[in-house]
Amino acid sequence: MLNVFIDTNFFLLYLKGFDIFKKIKEVIPGQSIFITSTGVLQELKSINKREIGLVLKIIDNMKKKGLLKIIDSSRYVDKWLVDYVGNMNDVDKTNFIVCTNDRELRRKLKHNGIRIISLKNESIISFV
Repeated sequence: MLNVFIDTNFFLLYLKGFDIFKKIKEVIPGQSIFITSTGVLQELKSINKREIGLVLKIIDNMKKKGLLKIIDSSRYVDKWLVDYVGNMNDVDKTNFIVCTNDRELRRKLKHNGIRIISLKNESIISFV
């Protein structure tokens, strides 16, 4: 089973009417566990947009349905995520995918052997 980590900027795609969970399942068929972190939630809550409440409701509903796991992260999310995957063994890395549009984060994660899903254009996500 694949673990799919969703970064802050990927959740923000909901504000553009983009159903990220549906789109990710199109790219990764089969069973996956969606994961995010407490740091991502803190970042989302700090964004000063009225529509962010919708994103937080979607996250809450996914969590209540058991479709999204939230793990504790106490540091800056990008640094924490790079450290988190850096401590994984090769088998765990094979089963871990990160959804992000952050170029610098993608570079660091790829260096650690992590597969990345990113937005290619306004309507397509794919591995990069």
